[in-house]
Amino acid sequence: MNKKILIIEDDKSMRFLEKKLLESNGYEVIEACDAKEGNKMAIDEQPDLILMDIRLPSKKRGIGAARIIRNQKETSHIPILFVTAYSKGEQTKEVQNIPNCGYITKPFDNSQFLNSIKELIKE
Repeated sequence: MNKKILIIEDDKSMRFLEKKLLESNGYEVIEACDAKEGNKMAIDEQPDLILMDIRLPSKKRGIGAARIIRNQKETSHIPILFVTAYSKGEQTKEVQNIPNCGYITKPFDNSQFLNSIKELIKE
């Protein structure tokens, strides 16, 4: 059975790129364009991994959404990989304080991206 990955990303072209890369490597992909939709899908779909942008267009942003996902019984176990344009600063420090999370910066190397995913879902 293929591993299921939820992409929570507001940029349509970035979602498309990530989805094509993941599907071509055998992953099942589901998508959400904001934190609220992504949180609902995480509960309903129980993905093996969540890919999330830090700069989502909502009050919660990506880090706030990750904290909500971490604090819900149904989703607390799901690893999160932030895909972000931030390479350093406050946002990356905040990610380090969220359990079972990692991050990779945009633009990313495809093999590095896939290796980060494999590490988080223990493939």
